[in-house]
Amino acid sequence: MRKFSITLRTPDNIFLERDDVEFFSFSAESSSYGVMAYHAPVVTAIKGGICKLFTDYTKEPMLIAIFDGVFKFENNHALVLAAFIENEENYKEALEIRAKRALDQSRRRKQSYSEFTSTYSSLIKAIEKTTDKKPQEDDQ
Repeated sequence: MRKFSITLRTPDNIFLERDDVEFFSFSAESSSYGVMAYHAPVVTAIKGGICKLFTDYTKEPMLIAIFDGVFKFENNHALVLAAFIENEENYKEALEIRAKRALDQSRRRKQSYSEFTSTYSSLIKAIEKTTDKKPQEDDQ
């Protein structure tokens, strides 16, 4: 069977690189999609979910969770760029960790905004106090 290479990467790292792939399937925005070696060039969005990577049709596929991604196939090489990639066994735990981090980050942003508005109000009051004061006459 003819093979192609694949690279799966997130902004942080390369999740997987292989050159022995026979078939890769995923959910695109409009339908399910599958590629084999020497597929026509294509670029499409990955809808998200569990993707299947076959290195040998006689064996079980590698199941990979991919979310918020783009798939590109060109010159017998597949490239997946995604915000989230994880093994199927670990993806629920990894998504939970990401959700907690996002929630913490959101809370920090709200706190920072609250601190900003408080500081801004204090600054405005201080400026108003200084502009309300009448200038003192110099002793001559």
